[in-house]
Amino acid sequence: MRGKPTQDPAVDRGAVDGLGTSALALRLDDARPASLPPRAVLVQVAEGVAWAVHAAPLRCFMTPFAAAPEIGLRLDYCFDATGDRQRFALLLAAEGERALPTAAVGAAIQDAVQAALQQGTLELPPCTTDEEWHAFRSGLNELVYTRFGLVVEDCLPVDLHPATDFAAQLAACGHAAAARVERPAGDASGHSAHADAPAPAWVRLADMPWHGLRAATAAASTTAGGDPAKHDAAALRRLFLELPALAAGLRALPMREGDGTFAPMQDILRRLAHAALEAGTMPSLTQAAPGQQLPQHTQQLRAMHARSAQAALDEGWALLAAMRGGLDPARLEETDRMLSNLEYSLAQRRKPQP
Repeated sequence: MRGKPTQDPAVDRGAVDGLGTSALALRLDDARPASLPPRAVLVQVAEGVAWAVHAAPLRCFMTPFAAAPEIGLRLDYCFDATGDRQRFALLLAAEGERALPTAAVGAAIQDAVQAALQQGTLELPPCTTDEEWHAFRSGLNELVYTRFGLVVEDCLPVDLHPATDFAAQLAACGHAAAARVERPAGDASGHSAHADAPAPAWVRLADMPWHGLRAATAAASTTAGGDPAKHDAAALRRLFLELPALAAGLRALPMREGDGTFAPMQDILRRLAHAALEAGTMPSLTQAAPGQQLPQHTQQLRAMHARSAQAALDEGWALLAAMRGGLDPARLEETDRMLSNLEYSLAQRRKPQP
């Protein structure tokens, strides 16, 4: 006698059981397990696309300052199962593949906090007073919710000195510095004499348009390891899905009459719409024209420019979080700079020979 299967065979039971430990969310699509772990809920993202999400608080440790790895923050965050799920659904669609690992979420939150502190949208001064800490916590809450759709339950400073490998940190900094300054042998433009040869990890990193340390690290990681096509596709997917949402968030900001922000904001929204169109019509990573394959080093440069545009997008989310209380005229110049970086990177990604 045949028994009825308890779950769809397409669902990995081990992955489902890992919700809340190894993964924050798991994509199910049309497959449905017979049961979900405690505190897991189903989130419908689109027709036939659903995610199982762990709704209880999760914990991660981060270093807010890359140059001080012994200074840490212990952050408890969770998916708000009863609130607005729109931003979290966008996170799943743009950055989730089959699963959203907790390690990746923690690393992305750390990157966002480090970049916001570096850019000045968050402030955490030395010997922080109670008032300064509350201001930081308020900004952190807005940043994590605006960027990820997650709610910060608690955040406390911790000492990570016992777990910090300073020798490894110094070695990594040395390798990164060498990668940024070393240039390939060839012509004055920096192209190798063997254009079709696989590009080394340091290929033209010194020529990249940096938006800060985070963009540099992202571009370097694209060449140092991994598949450039995967990095490029992930970055373009995020740009295609998130740029319209970022524009909608900026459009919804309260504006005060007579503060002179209406015309600049109209220009910003126009440029964002054009950038979204650019991201949605980006040429192939591997071909300059039908049947004309690009050399490997050019493909890597295109992928790095896509990652650079993604870093500008992340800065846009941080600026939106900093202006949640209302449109700040002082932030318009920063928004203009972010858009200039975004437009430059998209233009470089589109060029036949970057």
